Amino acid sequence: MKLLRNVLLPFTWIYGAVLQLRHFLYNKGFLSSRGFNKPVIAIGNLTLGGTGKTPFTILVAGLLSKHAKVAILSRGYRRISRGFLLGSEKSDVNQLGDEPFLMLRALPHCKVAVDANRVRGTQLLFDEHGSDIVVLDDALQHRKIRPKLNILLTDYKRLYVDDKLIPTGYLRDVKSRAAEADFIVVTKCPKETDFNAIQRKINPLPHQKVFFCGLTYKHLRKLGHSETRTLESIQNESVLLASGIARPDYLVDYLNKKCSAVYPVLFPDHHGYGRGDMDRITKLFDNFDPPLKHIIITEKDAVKWEQPFLIEKIERYPVWVMDVSVHFLKDGEIFERELKKYA
Repeated sequence: MKLLRNVLLPFTWIYGAVLQLRHFLYNKGFLSSRGFNKPVIAIGNLTLGGTGKTPFTILVAGLLSKHAKVAILSRGYRRISRGFLLGSEKSDVNQLGDEPFLMLRALPHCKVAVDANRVRGTQLLFDEHGSDIVVLDDALQHRKIRPKLNILLTDYKRLYVDDKLIPTGYLRDVKSRAAEADFIVVTKCPKETDFNAIQRKINPLPHQKVFFCGLTYKHLRKLGHSETRTLESIQNESVLLASGIARPDYLVDYLNKKCSAVYPVLFPDHHGYGRGDMDRITKLFDNFDPPLKHIIITEKDAVKWEQPFLIEKIERYPVWVMDVSVHFLKDGEIFERELKKYA
């Protein structure tokens, strides 16, 4: 492993130099950034996913929507549509992308749009769709816009301060970009988190506030139905976990504590499921010895599994969706009060 890192190290240096040049050009005004008269809030990370960004964005938009008309703008990764698209009841997961579609379902009172051109998309949401605030999803690397508020997410198990640039690490941007964050949110924290130790490690600047969040798995929902059951109901049972999310280790660890046995079938982040995937999963489930009781998936997987051509392959199986949300381990009221200043 050490030898491989040494081989990849020159590529990390080259990548880092390109990033530093890009940021230098923006900082010195050779490349232009645009601000808006209305609040723009950017949420993102410095790593290649896995920080719980989608449930956190849902939390932020939900809090802001108590006081203003909120829109979320995402790039819409791996969608089949192009240009600006505003989500509606008629939208499907392929048009918007899995994460925007999930946010649209979770926040029916907010607008959710996709556009790779964030400047154009933000302008349209303000001018033509009556939004008071635009929340930019996964936008800390998007320097063509100057947000009013930058929120940086970092995983408890892989803090950005301990990481390296790709390909020797998981960072997609330089650590110095963390200085632009107004809020630093440590996500996926366990209950026994040593807040002071992490605060010292992050060493925030005077203007920065650090918050700590955990994930809450609320209950299980049967795929394609409104039926629910408690997580305690699968305690001491064996399950197959099928998941296409970035860094699913937190979920695997959680289920290992709940169930007698967990057998993960893992796919890449944003995986586009096909009939062959369903055949593979159901074959594993049918032939496993000893027999498995349930198939568990995430909400992000569910929005794709619920497509008619896939659900017909899986509907007779006990597929359960884990509903997840974000909660603050401390200072949640302070976060909401600070956030309200931008509403």
